[in-house]
Amino acid sequence: MKKKETSAFYSLYGTIIGSIIIAFIVFGINAGFTTLFCFVLLPILIVYLSFKFLQQLWAFIILSSMIIFGVHSFIGMWRFTITCTVFFAFMIMVDYVIKNKKIAGKVNMAIMILFYITIMILINLDSIDRWLNTPEITEGNMQEAVEIIEDRDDVLSASIGMDEDHFDEEAYIDIFLDVSDNLTRDQKKTVGEDSARVLDTVMQEENDLNSKDLYYYYDVEISIGISDSLIGEKGIDSDEIKWQAPLEQLR
Repeated sequence: MKKKETSAFYSLYGTIIGSIIIAFIVFGINAGFTTLFCFVLLPILIVYLSFKFLQQLWAFIILSSMIIFGVHSFIGMWRFTITCTVFFAFMIMVDYVIKNKKIAGKVNMAIMILFYITIMILINLDSIDRWLNTPEITEGNMQEAVEIIEDRDDVLSASIGMDEDHFDEEAYIDIFLDVSDNLTRDQKKTVGEDSARVLDTVMQEENDLNSKDLYYYYDVEISIGISDSLIGEKGIDSDEIKWQAPLEQLR
């Protein structure tokens, strides 16, 4: 005689199903129902129909392909896409080549552990690179850059300093420029960007940074002018210098 399910059983599954429905509704409201259909509902329908009407091997291939496409669409980094492709290829191959299920399970477990280790390494690859390859900026490098910057007619004086502990999250290169009073805001930005590029060029020539600029390894803060100063900052994870908003916008 089949055991009757308790009301708690239905409450649990009802809660899970209700939560999923609410999540879909919220996602549809925030991202748009077209996005919800194309990136969530349609893939689910394709996977369901694949497992229902196709051989299991082809269903797994379709599921894996959609997951890989999703990973590449949202993350956009080939190293993750290739890693996921290799992982699913090995998982499918093991399931359909190794007939002994016990051995196949152990091999799949080993592949999964290796996959997670690889993902963790890839996530921290930039940090590892910075830790191993961060170039040392000497007083001579900074002085050479200052001399080149001060050759400009619109720069009255310049100085470059840095936090000695450049592995600390708060570390940065500090570039200070005293410029002509008649420079506009946009002209000051140009002088600041050019000056930061000078130090980068000096370091490129000395260290051969392999196409990665100095500010991949160091944060930078640029202060321009004294009376009407302008400040720009660029973190190692940013693609551009973010300049302080004009005073009229801060009021």
